[in-house]
Amino acid sequence: MDKKQQIREKEISSDRVNRSFGHLSGNRSTTMETKNRQQQKEEYGVLLQRPEWQVRRETILKRDRHRCLNCGSVNSLQVHHRQYHKFSNTGDYKKPWDYKDKCLVTLCLDCHKAGHAFFKVPVFNV
Repeated sequence: MDKKQQIREKEISSDRVNRSFGHLSGNRSTTMETKNRQQQKEEYGVLLQRPEWQVRRETILKRDRHRCLNCGSVNSLQVHHRQYHKFSNTGDYKKPWDYKDKCLVTLCLDCHKAGHAFFKVPVFNV
């Protein structure tokens, strides 16, 4: 593959990651507050171990044919939330398994990391 083709492949891959992390619709609010961010990450990690998430995760993996929608890999697959929903009356976030299908996408670990390195997941008040 020559240099021009390599650059084009990177552009295509970047565009796919951008779509995976892109906005869907709604009113965007701020991202998670930094002072509570570590605590929220820890709580979120616990929620991802719950059976409700495991069932939801498997549903999305099946829908996406157990492939990364960015690069096509079948290794180290994760389900990415394209956006987070925060309840404006309580400040709590929606449970990971309560999102609509269109808000969830299968990515491999590398694409998931790359996406988070370039984009912030939008948070919407609901």
